[in-house]
Amino acid sequence: MRFFAFASFVSSFLVDFLRARFLLIFAYCYRLINYLLAMKTALFALAFLVSTNIHFAHAQTFSGKIGVNLGAFEFVDAMKSSVGWSPITGSTIALDSNGWPMADVRAGVFDVRPFGAWAPPTDDPQKVMTDVSGTYKLSFIGKATLSSYGDPFTIQNQLYDAANNRTTADLLFAKGGGLLLINFTNTNGGVRNVRLIRPGYSDTTTEIFRRELIDDLCPFSTMRFMDWEATNNDAPVVSDSDQYEHWANRKQTNDATQNSWGKKRDGIAWEYAIALANQAKKDMWVTIPVAADDDYVLQLAELMKASLAPGLRIYLEYSNEVWNSGFPQFRWNHARALEEVATGHSDLNYDGQTFDLYLASRRVARRIKEIGDIFRTVYGDAAFGTTIRPVFASQVAWAELARQGLSYLQHTFGDPSKYLYALAGAPYFGEGTPVKNESIPTIIDTMVASSDASRSLRTTYAGLAAQYGVKLVAYEGGPDTGGGDTTDIGNRILANRDTAMGSAVTHDLKDNWFPIGGDLFMYFGLNGNSSRYGCWGALEDITKPTTPKYLALKSLSGGCSIAAVSGGALPNARVLVFPNPARSVLHIRLPDGAEGLVKFSIFDILGRKVAGGVHVGRIFDISIRDLQAGVYTAEFISGSAQLRERIVIEHP
Repeated sequence: MRFFAFASFVSSFLVDFLRARFLLIFAYCYRLINYLLAMKTALFALAFLVSTNIHFAHAQTFSGKIGVNLGAFEFVDAMKSSVGWSPITGSTIALDSNGWPMADVRAGVFDVRPFGAWAPPTDDPQKVMTDVSGTYKLSFIGKATLSSYGDPFTIQNQLYDAANNRTTADLLFAKGGGLLLINFTNTNGGVRNVRLIRPGYSDTTTEIFRRELIDDLCPFSTMRFMDWEATNNDAPVVSDSDQYEHWANRKQTNDATQNSWGKKRDGIAWEYAIALANQAKKDMWVTIPVAADDDYVLQLAELMKASLAPGLRIYLEYSNEVWNSGFPQFRWNHARALEEVATGHSDLNYDGQTFDLYLASRRVARRIKEIGDIFRTVYGDAAFGTTIRPVFASQVAWAELARQGLSYLQHTFGDPSKYLYALAGAPYFGEGTPVKNESIPTIIDTMVASSDASRSLRTTYAGLAAQYGVKLVAYEGGPDTGGGDTTDIGNRILANRDTAMGSAVTHDLKDNWFPIGGDLFMYFGLNGNSSRYGCWGALEDITKPTTPKYLALKSLSGGCSIAAVSGGALPNARVLVFPNPARSVLHIRLPDGAEGLVKFSIFDILGRKVAGGVHVGRIFDISIRDLQAGVYTAEFISGSAQLRERIVIEHP
């Protein structure tokens, strides 16, 4: 950021005095700085590889083959991920149609304290907690007295604009705090449109997601939205007359929170999921709600077709772990399968099958085939296997369950590879039953051994995928130290922070996944804190992407997997856009080989085209004076090559 601010100053000076030499001088400076940064990164990476016993000379990468499940919400506006409202008096509170309170209320904004902080001792012996201190920009429609109910904060510069019925204030959250609860009292009817912009962002920002999140996604090709879509709670509140989930009832971008509220138990609005994919330039792995009707699926397909950036791919999965009897989505699908068979007019038991779990698995296979068919009506048949990638997910440890679904498809509809892109499983490796006072090296050795032991099951599953002509992918995977058992919990958490855990992750993927024919591996997950219920996050703090697990994944992916180029004309090329952030003009320098006619487009965070034009040559300027401040994607097409770059526009 400092570099580009300096570049902007130099740019203004040279335009007046050395216009003819500007681009040449900047290019040399840019290359020199990038060279120095690359040297620093290389030395850091080398130190990591040596420390984890990975031989640098024989390093193997799997570019585009490692994705990630998203963890905790990371909105710029902290209210978008609030856990909802609670009444200050009484036991209930009235909400309007978007979930805003209609009376005095307490907002639960966030709680990032280590697990057990409210009832010591904490699970984590190091009590790691993300630093969420700083000055937040608060605004809302209405008037209120503000006070703390959790960790202390200070309110400054509170102003009420009577003409617009709008309050603004600075909320100063002290260092060391992790629980933010805000009382809104004396409201005379509640508050609406509450925004709480995190430190480091303007109160007028249009950015949706924290910049650190976008940066941390860099090594991964694909994002799975399972947790963000609250998939494990997506069996709807239904009546006996209506068992299905409808598009009109889904979460909206203007709802009070993107967490569940009222009868809206689904996750974030799909528009936000698409916006993140567009900004991060990552493929999407979406988990369709178990009870979504055909119209819901059709509307989602049309929304994605209209707003997802060209070139990004969509992996389609029917809910999450519909085979897992611990989840409500299993019970919903199981009930529908048995109801259908009971009518006597079902093809699920074409062979006289009566085992309920096999019948339920067959329904899952049929439903993902139907979901893929609906998406194909929107995208066209040519998109199957490229843009549209339906995935049948089942259980690695019980291959017969998956076989039942695949053989049913083959009997009923023909070759499953005509309807499915891949068979998916969750090849975790773990420690088994925790042992009291087990050392960190022993815990990790046990986990590595479990990875090796699981190879035979994974190989059987891979053979099943090969038999039916589909790819083998992992919807989840990685080290598993969850389960809720507190035995030796301190060392189990510390083991996940140990350098050797990075080696364990590398070994699991490099030796026991990709060699057996495994394709895309969706690590679980990107970020989250550590407790008896799991140390799932590759990161515990998105501002500190230096953990052993994250660095191992980054090394395996080959660095960053940003899809900057498609087409064969300019392999591995990047476009130079400066300054970035910019205020009035962008200077563009395309890589060697991008000659002749260049078409450019600028898309906003929702994928809408807001500017465009044509230039001749690979060095030119673009005026951005008419664009609002915010985050955009610039796309450049030269011949068969398509290059994209994220840009940030700031106005004085």
